[in-house]
Amino acid sequence: MKKRILACALGALMLLPFAVACGEPSSPDKDGDEITQPTPKPEPEKPTEHEYLLFFEKRDLLLSLTAPYDSVSAPATVTEDGKPLSDADISYKSADEAVARVDENGKVTAVSAGETRITASYKTMSVTTRVRTLGPAAAEEVNAFEAVNLYSRTYVSAKRVTLDNVCSGFDIAFAGTTLTGNFNVSGKSKLRVFADGDAEGKEILLEKSGSVVLCELPAGVHTVRVLKASSPQYNSITVPVGNAFQTDGEFLRAPQKSELKIEFIGDSITAGCGSLGNASHSEQTVENSDPTKAYAYLTAQALDADFSLQALEGVCAKDGAVNAYDIYTRYGYNLSASFDPKKFDADVVVIGLGENDMWHATSDLFDYTVEQFRADYADLLRLVRKHHPDAAIVCAFGMMPASSTKQAEETIRAAVADTEDKNVYCVKMLSNETGGAFHPNASAHKKNAETLTALIREILK
Repeated sequence: MKKRILACALGALMLLPFAVACGEPSSPDKDGDEITQPTPKPEPEKPTEHEYLLFFEKRDLLLSLTAPYDSVSAPATVTEDGKPLSDADISYKSADEAVARVDENGKVTAVSAGETRITASYKTMSVTTRVRTLGPAAAEEVNAFEAVNLYSRTYVSAKRVTLDNVCSGFDIAFAGTTLTGNFNVSGKSKLRVFADGDAEGKEILLEKSGSVVLCELPAGVHTVRVLKASSPQYNSITVPVGNAFQTDGEFLRAPQKSELKIEFIGDSITAGCGSLGNASHSEQTVENSDPTKAYAYLTAQALDADFSLQALEGVCAKDGAVNAYDIYTRYGYNLSASFDPKKFDADVVVIGLGENDMWHATSDLFDYTVEQFRADYADLLRLVRKHHPDAAIVCAFGMMPASSTKQAEETIRAAVADTEDKNVYCVKMLSNETGGAFHPNASAHKKNAETLTALIREILK
């Protein structure tokens, strides 16, 4: 946070010699006496403007309730014109001292499990950092998936946890340096691991079942997000209940999820098909695709939201043997178990469909029409509204050529009008097909995520 504070440095006033205004010579008055002009007052020197900056080195502090990770020194820093001020008088305050205390030097100490914010103040400036304190969890609780956060309709049974949907996975917390997981796969698949809020994540290709080192980090308290980064069309990934994770330290309870919940329904674009590729990659592969680099997950990251993604290549609103309408009430493409969408009480539902539908409707290869697409899209909207009566629904389209046409936009807007639903928003996104398999590349996904993030922030005001 930047604020400008003016420090005035006025020099001493200098006496100037008598002179005639405008530089004209002195002239005598009628009695012969010399007439002099009044001495002009010197202009004060302009105030010198200094730039001050107050900031925390870390914007997210993680503590456990047990030593040695129950306290951390995290003072804020003040700079003047880019140079640190060692004697800056900074004050600190905790928003909830029942969760964490902070002393006059910026040392933060955990009190109980929860989340609070620490504020540092200097003159007219203030800045905050989030503090999360995590309680201990038994290894048995973590390995039963009782002390972790689950995402994207992750299916838990007595013997295994199944990651089928894109971005299905979990958050896990521990105090130590290393986290290892056991995964079973029947073919090539992929995980992406995000440690301590890292937005890029580490890619792990899985080609055989076995133990995988998920992260190796400096000693401390860590949160790790592990997400399936490949499509259900390749296979599912399973994790054995009771023997899922190991650490060299101790397990902690994962921090509370965000209160903001966003559900995404989409096709191959939402699934990140080709997002890591370029125009030279004519086919989709595990390597050149990644849903965590597609617009939907990027939007969830930007909004720090809890999320659910259900996306599949080639899917339409209702056309085809596998379609969004039918699988909306299932756990996933490879999972026939029923799912009640009300379990995920979404604040916002984003529908990213229309590309395959418009291709079907305008191609001679399919027995499908634009009028049918309009009716099917309206039916999907009604189904979503049935399960999420208060959610804002966003219809995002136009990310590839077939759904970027005027006809596609008019058809989707007409379907929305058919429902007479006043809490539905339409947004046309950037069209791009220069990624792998002629799908949007990572740059286009990033721009579309920015567009969608801005719209959702506006909706939630």
